[in-house]
Amino acid sequence: MDEKVKMNQYVSNVKLLFFLKTSHFLLKLPPEEDVKRRQRRDRNKQAAAKCRRKRNDLREELEKVCCIIKSFKFLFISLIS
Repeated sequence: MDEKVKMNQYVSNVKLLFFLKTSHFLLKLPPEEDVKRRQRRDRNKQAAAKCRRKRNDLREELEKVCCIIKSFKFLFISLIS
């Protein structure tokens, strides 16, 4: 019985959290606040895209450096042998 009560409480808490997270969609913001929010979201999207692009560029550069280092390693091993 206690487990059933705990489960019901857990489910109701989850429903409440979901409602609180999604309730801002139900509220109508004033037009100026809506414009500010959209602008902020656009800036955030652009910043995130720039960050992903920089991260991918860095990864590609590191892969190139890794290939060069590996080729030097094989060259040195062949010189030693």
